[in-house]
Amino acid sequence: MKVTSFVRFALALTAVLLATSCASAPPKAAEPVDPLTASREASEQARAKALEVRADVAAKEAFDGGEASFASAKALEAEADSAGAQSAYDGAAVLFNQAFEVASVKRQAAIDAMNKAEEERLVSEEVLTKAEQEQNGEDTSGEE
Repeated sequence: MKVTSFVRFALALTAVLLATSCASAPPKAAEPVDPLTASREASEQARAKALEVRADVAAKEAFDGGEASFASAKALEAEADSAGAQSAYDGAAVLFNQAFEVASVKRQAAIDAMNKAEEERLVSEEVLTKAEQEQNGEDTSGEE
């Protein structure tokens, strides 16, 4: 009888443990994101992306506009003007994304130009090598 009671107790304990374990707990719902925080993070991500392609140099006007809007947003956020700060962060993100696009186009154009220059250099080198070989061949055939 003692064994049966122990088995029942063990099974009951196992059932309770399984019912309350973390694995069976429902997943936590995602916490709602504050719109101001979302705008700030989007602006920061757009800025980082723009900096990766050196938009601060290649698209200076748009990037500087984004920086000014971002600084304005921070000031408005410090003054507790959430709506104004959110709007300024959104504007900064737009400008940073524009700077990214302009810089990306310029970067691709520069890469294409470098590739074309390299191809032209190789062709010129090949022509020069052939010309030198012909010249050496003419000199050799003329002396015999």
